[in-house]
Amino acid sequence: MSVLDLAWQDFLAASWPQLAARGRVCAPPDLPHPSVSGFERPWIAEPAGQVADWTVSLADGSRLHAHEYGDGGLVVHRDALDPAQGLGRAAGHVVCETSIGRAVALVALGTLLALGLTHLGIGFRRVPLERLVTA
Repeated sequence: MSVLDLAWQDFLAASWPQLAARGRVCAPPDLPHPSVSGFERPWIAEPAGQVADWTVSLADGSRLHAHEYGDGGLVVHRDALDPAQGLGRAAGHVVCETSIGRAVALVALGTLLALGLTHLGIGFRRVPLERLVTA
């Protein structure tokens, strides 16, 4: 786990209620850049109009995630599950905290439900065309 710069620690303490409630916070422009403050570049991030992403692991198993935009502005949120802390947390993060993961999980759940209902004999059945057409 990286050591977070003192100015960022103060920002984190002041912003914690909003971050813990899954909010997003604009970082003040006087904060040091994440690259010199203990943050690292993640190997992948969901696109949201940002030009760069910066993350730092927190002691509670979550991570701070800063989106850097073209104008230099930073918008920070907290990922409840830090993907850097193991495969289970990485999978949980993708499914629970990304829009792509939630969409894939929803499709997978729907598919499993349809297969389960079909296995139980509940669901759509093919009806011969002759039965649908009346003379």
